[in-house]
Amino acid sequence: MGYLLTLIPSQRLAFMDASSNCINLCGVILMILRFKEAWWLWLINNVVDLSIWIITFINKGEGSTMMLLVSIGYLLINIYGIIKWNIEAKKES
Repeated sequence: MGYLLTLIPSQRLAFMDASSNCINLCGVILMILRFKEAWWLWLINNVVDLSIWIITFINKGEGSTMMLLVSIGYLLINIYGIIKWNIEAKKES
């Protein structure tokens, strides 16, 4: 996937972007199967995604400000999801 993204002339972070997409897909599969590890995969994905947008923001990429804010929002939602899942799991135990 990273190689295919390198074929796009404006793509600068092809392999980071490909990693983010693959991790996200694995997280979706785990969430469908209701594994709590999906939240941890999404946390890794959010950190990679946030890194991509920080680099793009530093390089003054188009639309990077809004996407950086969206990535921060996703990271906060993810942290909330991990906390809530752990609280619910403790109640069921």
